[in-house]
Amino acid sequence: MKNKLFIILGCLLINLAAHANKQINADSLLLQINNINENLSKINEKVENKYYTRIPNEDFENLLNTRIQEKVNGKFSFWIGLIIGFIALSGAGLYSLINTQIENKVKKASTDYIDESMNKRFAEFNAFIIEAKQSIFNEELERLQRRIDNNTSKNPEEYEHIHNKLILLLKSKDFDNPELIIKIVDDLARGYYFTGNSKRISEIIEQFEAKYDLTVTTLANAAISYTDFYELGGANNYKEMALKYCEEALIKNPVYGEPTSMKLIINMLDHLRMPDEIDKKNAYNDALALIHKVNSGSSYLWAHQTIKRLETDKGYKFQKYVDHLYELFPDEMKEMKTRFDEYEAKRHA
Repeated sequence: MKNKLFIILGCLLINLAAHANKQINADSLLLQINNINENLSKINEKVENKYYTRIPNEDFENLLNTRIQEKVNGKFSFWIGLIIGFIALSGAGLYSLINTQIENKVKKASTDYIDESMNKRFAEFNAFIIEAKQSIFNEELERLQRRIDNNTSKNPEEYEHIHNKLILLLKSKDFDNPELIIKIVDDLARGYYFTGNSKRISEIIEQFEAKYDLTVTTLANAAISYTDFYELGGANNYKEMALKYCEEALIKNPVYGEPTSMKLIINMLDHLRMPDEIDKKNAYNDALALIHKVNSGSSYLWAHQTIKRLETDKGYKFQKYVDHLYELFPDEMKEMKTRFDEYEAKRHA
């Protein structure tokens, strides 16, 4: 429509310019108007032809829209069909995949549950086994203790059997009963003392002292046993072992009379036997220092235990050494005996 107006205006301007300097009368004006109308009709016809096709424009537009829709629908239909086809073809695979994933998750959950349950049951079972083994272990220890108690004849072979059985039991390191083991070791040491087997006492102490807090009586029995051997054979290594166990016992119990009496006996052995006067003097001084220590201590029990052990040894092979002690230190031993009597009086008061 805009093109049409521009064409009309253009024609008017051209005609006006052409006749600007001429006199215009009515006839010529009409003629010009007619010419203009003819030209406008031709121009209009050309403009209208622009919007004309072999198919009427409106029908052509409807047809074009229909074809466009068909093309669009065709494209969409292709992709939709392709997707539907893919789903149809791969549906079984997708189902299988989903089903497999579900099965895997169910299996994992089941496995985790079973593992957790089995681990719990195994832990309970293992705890039961350990408890059962510990019970058997303790029963065997108690049986060994009864065998020691029943060995009233002090049969050396019986002590050997008990000792070997104890070592065998303790190879099972998972089980332990310190209190009962220490008692068995103590009784074995006493048994070996009565059978004169100081070597086995040393062995049993070495086997157990690193792990167990052995009693002072175990160490004292070892000291007494080695003192016996020192008195019999005079070998210096027996003396060293005897003094070693005396010191270890006194470390555990500084006022223990049994190892104290053994040290005094050893001093008297050396004082009587040593050929060298210096050795004799050293033995004398050691004995005197120990006696003063006992008599000046706050524990009357120490004096009581020392005198009691010395009195016991008078009826034994150590009698001459005990007598020699009283001869060398009459006043000091009298003072110790006084402390012994005072302790006795307090104990029976």
